[in-house]
Amino acid sequence: MAKKKEIINKVKTTTMISDVLSVSYYQMQAMYEKAQEIAEYYGFKPVYTPIIEPAEMIFRKGKSGGEIKNLKLISKDKEEYILREDFTPSLLRCYKDNNLFETGDPTLLYTYGNTIENMKESKNFELEIIGTSKAIADAIIIRTTFDIIEDYGFENAYIDINSVGNIETRATHIKEYNNYFKKNTSKLCSKCAKTFKKHGVVSEECQGTACATILENSPNVINYLNQDGRKHFKEVLQYLEEMCLPYRINHAIMSEHDYGYGTTFNICADKIIDGVDKRLVLAKGGRYEMSKYLNFKKDLSGINSTIVLNSDDLIKNSSKMSPKIHKPAKFFFIQIGFEAKLKSLNVMEILRKSNISVMQNLSKDSLTAQLQIAKDKEIPYAIILGQKEAMNNTVIIRDMKKLSQDTIKITELCDYIKKIIK
Repeated sequence: MAKKKEIINKVKTTTMISDVLSVSYYQMQAMYEKAQEIAEYYGFKPVYTPIIEPAEMIFRKGKSGGEIKNLKLISKDKEEYILREDFTPSLLRCYKDNNLFETGDPTLLYTYGNTIENMKESKNFELEIIGTSKAIADAIIIRTTFDIIEDYGFENAYIDINSVGNIETRATHIKEYNNYFKKNTSKLCSKCAKTFKKHGVVSEECQGTACATILENSPNVINYLNQDGRKHFKEVLQYLEEMCLPYRINHAIMSEHDYGYGTTFNICADKIIDGVDKRLVLAKGGRYEMSKYLNFKKDLSGINSTIVLNSDDLIKNSSKMSPKIHKPAKFFFIQIGFEAKLKSLNVMEILRKSNISVMQNLSKDSLTAQLQIAKDKEIPYAIILGQKEAMNNTVIIRDMKKLSQDTIKITELCDYIKKIIK
């Protein structure tokens, strides 16, 4: 026994992967339901992909050939698999393997689940449009993502947007960009310097004054766009203006992926934290071209957006959201005595089939203790099943505020409840 206790005490949790308990779970479920509702409205369809993918499907961020630090799994056949870092490679594999391109139309998908990057877990909601390079796809993704963030309670949300050009023009800009930041690396904060060294980009999310100034004076990628790139970006901005969506061109936004090109954007909101005005990045998205990565002859250009549902900023602002499965209970079921406890689950099943939300604590035996729980939870009515009621197939309905009560036959319980909660 001592050895077992010793083993249990040695088990440690990691701060990079966390448990999600009831309150936070319900909140993230509500956030997912809202995102799903809006995505469905704009024509996106759900898809599920496994959390592990073949190693060749996990495309590296930033500098080509960068190291993947996620857990590597090797099958009996010596095939390598890796925990997904983001959804786009998984969704493109799904698109290809399931011949979704055969319709000839763009494919609109959404999904929700965990991603693991450098052993840090995120719970993401992802939107994806695959198979078109038209600006209307950019507009649909941005509109849908913006509406989700706004419905999370960010009424002052706005769009930071940029274009990083196509493969040819981006290469020219990246060369100038890298030269500029190599010269200024010593002026960056340690975090930004490390990010540049690892990914080849500097995050526009840094709140440091020095980093912001360096970013502001960095080479503007829009100056490197060719005619088609300028035309596409202009069309995207025209869509935003027509929809009256607040936006600003922010040339500091860069794609974190080798395969990123064209439109890249963030959904942001300004918030005063500890007396300081800070910009919150609530969602990210951008265009990509993946044909060469998947050896695919057909057009594999698309655009995506990602919302990290377990980010602190979203969690704090969406605290009042509640999922459809979690209906606020108006009744607390109380049982007293063994005979009543035997019948309790049958009574609760009757209520469930009538869509009547009920809270209970069947492990409690005391009437006083159960009434106190109902009072603490501010539940307006109690359904009481005692020994006498169990014998007579009745229950007592008590109004917790008026302290009045009626005795009702169990067969008439649902009809009675529906009358008093109208």
